[in-house]
Amino acid sequence: MVKRYLGLKNRCFLLIATGLFIGYLPGTPGTYATIAVAFVYYFLPEGHYLFYTFLIALPIGIISADRSEKILGIKDSRQIVIDEILGFWLAMCGLPKGWFNLVFGVIFFRLFDILKPFPIKRLESLSGGPGIVIDDLVAGLYTLIILKALAQMIKGLP
Repeated sequence: MVKRYLGLKNRCFLLIATGLFIGYLPGTPGTYATIAVAFVYYFLPEGHYLFYTFLIALPIGIISADRSEKILGIKDSRQIVIDEILGFWLAMCGLPKGWFNLVFGVIFFRLFDILKPFPIKRLESLSGGPGIVIDDLVAGLYTLIILKALAQMIKGLP
């Protein structure tokens, strides 16, 4: 249970870790966060700066997830969605913008995040912020590989 009176720093950690409080929505907050970041991503200009911004956001996300887990008192709480945000962001790095990549990126990312193929399930057992985030980063990496492979196959079709 969240303490009623939190300091500003802890509120900031929760704000980041819950994806501007998307994590508190009923139902499937991880899916909502993925769709929200896909929407934001689509309207950002293309460029390599997205990957560099991801590298800056990654440690902030891990620290926020770690602190928020302690504040909430629940291991890998469903309210913490920064892992989905970072994982999907990684999946989109280096891909051309377009509806195909966006729609199938969301689908594949959520499938990998939910089904947790090897080694994602094993990585989930790590503790704290790294354990919360790294499994989604691997799901994002799997998604990126699949989308790149699909692009190559489609390009090779007559």
